[in-house]
This record gives sequence, structure tokens and C-alpha cells, in this order.
Amino acid sequence: MRKRILLLILGVFSVIVVIFFILSSFGYKYSDEQSTIIKELGRPDSFVLVFSTDEEGNNERLETWNYHDCEFSVTFLNGIFSGADEIEPLPENAIPARHEPEQFESHMGWKDILDEIGHKPWMRASDTLPDLFSETDLELYYSEQIVAGFDTKTNDLVYVKTMVLVPEESRE
Repeated sequence: MRKRILLLILGVFSVIVVIFFILSSFGYKYSDEQSTIIKELGRPDSFVLVFSTDEEGNNERLETWNYHDCEFSVTFLNGIFSGADEIEPLPENAIPARHEPEQFESHMGWKDILDEIGHKPWMRASDTLPDLFSETDLELYYSEQIVAGFDTKTNDLVYVKTMVLVPEESRE
């Protein structure tokens, strides 16, 4: 009897370990190059992600990370460094975006975004600018410091842009 209970416990434990490893393999993971940038500079102040497919149907993830204090941005295509550009500095009291690039994946839908970053007061761009979005395959939602775009045919995430907040007194 004791042996059966021990075998049952080991079986349950094994299943839990397998499920953990399967679930931990999902989700976007930074590449070695991206991890090096994060280690050296921290998370970006803001970023833009574009999810698309190339001519051969392969998924692409284009990322531009902005480091305003350093006055440059870095761009990655599928996690591989593809360039750097100069950008304008921001006032010292600017507030970086709270989100990180690894929070977002191409297959995410609207519900996934809400689960990931919260149920904020979101606005739909087509509600405020109906003429601009009436005949497109893109649905944009925006809230404080973030814009998320979805393909209306697949409901998949195709665009994310985060923004730095600049306090009113700094804009003068």
C-alpha cells in the first residue's frame, strides 16, 4: 500500500514537472543580444513592436527599443541586432513606459493583452477617428503610455507602441 502511494505521488509530481516545463517554454524570451542590452542599459524607456510575415510566410518580429537618456534606439529583427539610431533626449522627469517588449507576442488577442497589462480605460481609434479606420484591416486601441494594433481578420496582435510620459511642466 505504501509503495502505491509513493508511486502515485511520484507520478503526480512528474506530471507537474512536465507541465511546468511545457508552460515555461511558451512566451517570448529575449535573445542573447537583447539580454546583453537589457543587462547593460536596463529595459527600454519605450519601444515599438511590429509583427508580420516575410515573402516566404515566416513570422517576423521587428523591435525598436528607445533609450532616451543615452539618446539612441536599437532595432532587432527576430531578436538579432539590425541597427541603431540617434534619438532626442527627454526631460529628466519623463516617466518611462511600464511595459516590456517580452510581454507581447504576435498570437496575442485582445483578451490576452487585457490579462497581461490590465483592464485600463482603453479607447478604440475607430471610435474617435471612424473615417480613418473604416476600411482597414487594423484595429487600434490606446491607453495611457501604450497603443496596441490588431489584424481584424485574425484578431492577432500586429503592433505595439509604448510611450514615455512627459509631465506638463516639462513641455513648456
